[in-house]
Amino acid sequence: MPKTTASNAGAAPELTPDAASDRKERRFVGAIIAVALFLTSFSALLGYAIVPPGMQFVGTAYNIDDYNVYLSWLRQTTDGLFLQHNLFTTEPQPSLLFSFLFSAMGLIARLTHLPLAIVLHIIRIASGFGLLWLAYRFMVLCFPKDRAARLTSLGLLCFSSGFGWTQWSQWSDKNPSSAPIDAFQPEAYTFLSLYLTPLFTVSSLLILGTLYSLLLSFRTGKMRYASLAGLCGFILGNIHSYDVFHVAAAWGLFLIAWTIWKRGRNVARVWVHAIWALALTMPTTLYIYYIYRTNAVFNERANTPTLSPAFWHYILGYGLVFFLAVCAPILIWRRHARLKSSLAETPGKSALRDDDGTIGGWSNGSTFLFVASWAVAGLCVIYLPFGFQRKMLMGEHIPLCLLAGWAASTLTRNLEPRVRSAALSALVLLTFPSNALFLVRDANHLQTNSSETSALPFLNANYVSSVEWLNRNAPKGSAIVMSPIDDFNNPGALYVPGMTGHAVWAGHWSETPQYGDRIQEYRRFSDSETSDEDRRAFLRDTHAQYFVFSRALAKATYTSRAGQTHTFSDFAASPPPYLIPVNTNDGYVVFQIDLAK
Repeated sequence: MPKTTASNAGAAPELTPDAASDRKERRFVGAIIAVALFLTSFSALLGYAIVPPGMQFVGTAYNIDDYNVYLSWLRQTTDGLFLQHNLFTTEPQPSLLFSFLFSAMGLIARLTHLPLAIVLHIIRIASGFGLLWLAYRFMVLCFPKDRAARLTSLGLLCFSSGFGWTQWSQWSDKNPSSAPIDAFQPEAYTFLSLYLTPLFTVSSLLILGTLYSLLLSFRTGKMRYASLAGLCGFILGNIHSYDVFHVAAAWGLFLIAWTIWKRGRNVARVWVHAIWALALTMPTTLYIYYIYRTNAVFNERANTPTLSPAFWHYILGYGLVFFLAVCAPILIWRRHARLKSSLAETPGKSALRDDDGTIGGWSNGSTFLFVASWAVAGLCVIYLPFGFQRKMLMGEHIPLCLLAGWAASTLTRNLEPRVRSAALSALVLLTFPSNALFLVRDANHLQTNSSETSALPFLNANYVSSVEWLNRNAPKGSAIVMSPIDDFNNPGALYVPGMTGHAVWAGHWSETPQYGDRIQEYRRFSDSETSDEDRRAFLRDTHAQYFVFSRALAKATYTSRAGQTHTFSDFAASPPPYLIPVNTNDGYVVFQIDLAK
């Protein structure tokens, strides 16, 4: 690790992390990371272990809707497409999107011929290890002489959640927005980000990599770290552009606070490095903004409201971690006031550093100021006037756990070593129940083939057979229309794009424009009283070449928005002339659409 130069704004001498982190500690850290990665893989392992005969596991038990979006992106890159298409709508759209992450995963899938879901899990685990190990190295940089602080911080980062477990009855089966965020917002937590998707783990890794590099640039005065930060930001802007707001707010608030602290003296280099990193970051972010302004389909998807709840949801959602994090600046202030008073009474002493060269365990005051600024900025940015507010929370868990881990270490400093270790370990365990209940809920859903939404973790053999027929026989560029939702516990259109690379007319609550209206349109098309003329008009508007009909809908009833009961048509028993059966089984019929007949 580079030494701090005298010209650097954070002129305190840097303590070498390797001197603070011995081999025994690193082995212990490796064990913590291994446990975290195993627990976050538990539901996937269980799903593959108990998959019923003749059925297919989609690869996850939670947030199956978005997981199939990731599969659709990966399927396109595996098929050799660099530019991605939204496969959950047949509306005209330019293919402008690309993803470094999914292109890399697509290349891996093409070379290894592994199932796409397995590739997602491999990258999730690999990037999860990288995230947690980099976080540990960052903790060593922050607490070079405080082993208890860095290990407690890491434990909280790996396992902590909030007080959502106290309202378990509200979310034991579904995701109510009234519950604390640890019940429904995975990107707010490291454990749930590791649990869910490589998109979250890689994005969190890049957030930390960007800010870690900026801090190294600040401490060493070397431009190469600012360039590394810009490179991380460049990739981050491509794969999860919301997070650029989070990073910019965190480092921007720190620079403003630092400039005020230094009264504007000797801060020019720090600002130049930040501007350089921002300049390297912005091209991909601006490109995504260009697509947002010019692609109506992408624009509507991005504007799907994901608003932040009231702030108390976050207080309860982070629980003990939040309260300990709030204690950290209070403890620092009390230490500073106490030492300042002591120095005033001791002639000849002027340093506020401890005997080991740290400031209350922190390597220097600027590092504490940065972590505190990051924590504050992350909780402010989620209330900016954007429709995707809560998505910008990703990464907030890291500074909160750093502050909380240090506060816990400081509050237990006077305990006997064994008692202290037991107390800190118990603290970490006390923050885990909500995450444990998350695993319990998904295990229960796997047993009943259900989820927190209507999506299904296991697909029946008839559905898989019909979709595989489309995969083998439907020409490239074909589109499919079928029920947008999983009716009567039978899979709908959600799973088709990831399994075939073909677009569906409607299949996802946010990827499909006017999704709610599309459900009603499909029901009117399938209504037994709808005329052939209206059905032809519907099929013409879908731009689809194939129609997949679930036999479970035959003569079933549904309730319209007006409250009236209607009956679905049995297309399998008496198909109209413009629907030509091309593949049939006990559960589904695949029709080719020929409106000329």
